[in-house]
Amino acid sequence: MLSEKLIDIQCLTLTKIALAASSASVAVQLFTLKVIPLIVIDMVKFMVFVALISVAFAAPEHYISPEGGAEIKGYAADLRPDGSYRYAYETSNGIAAQEEGVGSHHANGGFSYTSPEGIPIKIEYTADENGFHPDGAHLPIPPPIPEEILKSLQWNAAHPEEDDPQYEIHSRHL
Repeated sequence: MLSEKLIDIQCLTLTKIALAASSASVAVQLFTLKVIPLIVIDMVKFMVFVALISVAFAAPEHYISPEGGAEIKGYAADLRPDGSYRYAYETSNGIAAQEEGVGSHHANGGFSYTSPEGIPIKIEYTADENGFHPDGAHLPIPPPIPEEILKSLQWNAAHPEEDDPQYEIHSRHL
């Protein structure tokens, strides 16, 4: 009888072990199907996050503009009822500008800054009914007008055929 009980206990134990093993197998399968994909997804998210942070810290400094931190050191503006105005400003990175004028009739002013090569640039200008006229040491100087062109301009000024009605009639037949 004792041997039968031992056999029963052993069978029961083996059954429990088999059930536990099959439960473990099921648990491993559930773990594999549900938990591991979550871990992989989280790992992928973590790797993407680390890559983005690495790129952000590895960005060269030349992408950061020094002008981005410039502050306005001075600013003044005056607008009068007659349409005349005046303004001036200066920034902490060396940019300065000023202008005064009357509405859309004329303006005088200038601005200055330092070029990326370290050269100081200064422009003085006038804008009126004849256009915009800048003046600065760094601006190119046009070549002299050729003598033939000067003679042609003088001849055109001395012979204004557009005032001659006969010229108008003949020019239409060409």
